[in-house]
Amino acid sequence: MKKVIYLLFVPIALASCQQKSNNADSGETSSASTVHAASAEGSTDTAAAAKFEFTAQAFDFGTVEEGEKVTHSYSFTNVGSGSLIIANAQASCGCTVPEWTREPIPPGGTGEIKAVFDSKGRVGKQSKTITVHANTEPSVVKLTLTGEVKAKAN
Repeated sequence: MKKVIYLLFVPIALASCQQKSNNADSGETSSASTVHAASAEGSTDTAAAAKFEFTAQAFDFGTVEEGEKVTHSYSFTNVGSGSLIIANAQASCGCTVPEWTREPIPPGGTGEIKAVFDSKGRVGKQSKTITVHANTEPSVVKLTLTGEVKAKAN
């Protein structure tokens, strides 16, 4: 009986050790990839970096009736010395959809990030954030859209 238990336990233990070893190896590889990716991104020369200068990073749309769509454009100028490229713009909620200038913006050039907020089903005070990732210093900029949505009159 002891031999049977031993014969069952040893292969399971060995398989378990092998699986942990594989997981550790894959963890090390993914960490190394992350470090290399961060190093590649982080090696941007700040003297040649692009830089946002927004006319305003916050917009208050006031009070709207439920169901209305609010559109606002956040205008900016590239005041850096390199071309500005927006990699992504993501809203904090599915009710807000950002659109942005996709072409590289040369130094001194202008662009915009347009946000469309759909107030359907969103009664009350609202505060939405649009997170913009670009090749700028700093690399992440947050824009805000606030206001109040009143219930639709019946």
